[in-house]
Amino acid sequence: MPKSLEELREILARGQRLSQQGSYERKLPKREARPDLFEAQTGLREYTVDNPDDEAAWRLRSLAEECVTNFKAAITCLERAMALSGQRSKKDLKTLARLQEYSKKAPQRPPMGDPTWNHPQLGAFDYDVVGWVQTLQAPAFDAFEYDTGRQRGQYRLIFEADEESELPSADAVALAAKVLANQVQLVPKVTAALWDDINGRGPDSGMWWHNDLAAVCEHLPALARPEDLLGIMGLSDIMVHKLVFRDERPLVELSFEAPFETEHGVGILTDGESVLGTGYSGDVIPFEPEHGARS
Repeated sequence: MPKSLEELREILARGQRLSQQGSYERKLPKREARPDLFEAQTGLREYTVDNPDDEAAWRLRSLAEECVTNFKAAITCLERAMALSGQRSKKDLKTLARLQEYSKKAPQRPPMGDPTWNHPQLGAFDYDVVGWVQTLQAPAFDAFEYDTGRQRGQYRLIFEADEESELPSADAVALAAKVLANQVQLVPKVTAALWDDINGRGPDSGMWWHNDLAAVCEHLPALARPEDLLGIMGLSDIMVHKLVFRDERPLVELSFEAPFETEHGVGILTDGESVLGTGYSGDVIPFEPEHGARS
């Protein structure tokens, strides 16, 4: 049963308390806060779909998106709330400017001498604001041909970490190695899962593109088969999440840029063998439990 707005407000508030974030120091929330924050975010997304004219819901959703550092979505939600109110108050404009500033701050590579972590098989990683980062080659993923603006064939492998003293777990390292070892098999599984989502088959991701091939192709050449997605997707990051909503284990998000979703990008969730979810880059969650993985 869908939760009420007040119930979602309480869940978000609990997550905020556990996260111990300040409005002017947003960073990845602490691990113990994430289940509540993700539940609030998901619930508010569903609530605003069902109640598109509820200004308070859009404001609360904007805050939830901000708490999980999804600043672009937070901006969109706040702008929707402002439009519904018919006003552009100084407080809203100040919040909007802060969110816009956050959204422009790309993670910066640390200067020489900053913390590094060396793994005997995976090599050296630098600590960045998102976690432990290494640029590597993953030749099978070169099959995704869309130009991301980065050097072709170079991808970031990222282990999520809240601070430099937090090293990746053995399970996270094993999962990253598994994804890299299975990259050839994963490519067709990614395109097949997203193609089915776009054509309304299999699990419903809840994304705007589900069962809407026409909208995806609106400004693109016609797509006729899963392999056609290779030309309109480009991998940028291989993100090893410590946990995601509905799953308390490490999972990998393959983060893609795509011309049909330029604002958020496309995220594909995997355990190294199957596709577990499709959605926005940085916000993808597993399919509903009753649907299961796409093998």
